[in-house]
Amino acid sequence: MPGSQRSLPCFRRPETTLPQDSASAGPVDLQHIGFPTWCSDGIAVHSSPMEAQRRGPGMLDRWARFIDSLYEAGIATSGDAKRIFEELDGGYTQAHRHYHNWFHIALCLDELEAARSLATSPIAVEMAVWFHDAVYIPGAPDNERLSAEMAQEAAESLHLPPAIVREVADLVLATQHLSGEKPTGGPDGSLIRDIDLSIFGQTPQQFNRYEEGIRLEYASVPDRRRWERRLAVLEMFLSLRKIYETGYFRARYEQQARRNLERSTLRLRRLIAG
Repeated sequence: MPGSQRSLPCFRRPETTLPQDSASAGPVDLQHIGFPTWCSDGIAVHSSPMEAQRRGPGMLDRWARFIDSLYEAGIATSGDAKRIFEELDGGYTQAHRHYHNWFHIALCLDELEAARSLATSPIAVEMAVWFHDAVYIPGAPDNERLSAEMAQEAAESLHLPPAIVREVADLVLATQHLSGEKPTGGPDGSLIRDIDLSIFGQTPQQFNRYEEGIRLEYASVPDRRRWERRLAVLEMFLSLRKIYETGYFRARYEQQARRNLERSTLRLRRLIAG
């Protein structure tokens, strides 16, 4: 990684009262992540260590390659890239994150790599992917806004061009799927939203892992209230004429996403009915 010249004294993840992840957590194979075989919401999933998904292998190397690409393109001129990663790592390894962690970011980066040709500003999209869940408190209404502020500070500290700085922040804000507002961010906004929702179209086993992660993130919410709220969210996505905004992701995931969501809503209705 190129040498850095400036630290980020103002770049801080907002403090929370939730417990932090153990510093001893190590990298694991993202392809072999699972959960207990049964949970209170009736989701059947395969078993493997719960802590495994919080810290994905090779994320620092992936970040270093991204930063190298900025320098090679002459876009970044200075900045403490290692410090930025440490701040991201402090958020994505928080103990309360069972899905919105490095596992999720790694999957999103994989999806972006496969669809990179669709991006009009691939650098802005990639940086937005890294930051779009930098701040995540389950149920908080300002996660995306705070994440966008962190992304903007980081982009400015790297001396990225002002237009890219603005686009990065706008793309993070564009991941507010449940805001009820008209989709924003143009073609790249559509792309990052589709990347973020790509988990819907994965295999039933992978989707079950995602659902279990969400359940654990909202474990403090009483069961019935959690079921009702989750049902409303999934039904909202099912009500859309198209879950995915880009033709690429519709062709790749739309049918499987609807099957997964329909299966999950049926399960939730049964739980609510008792």
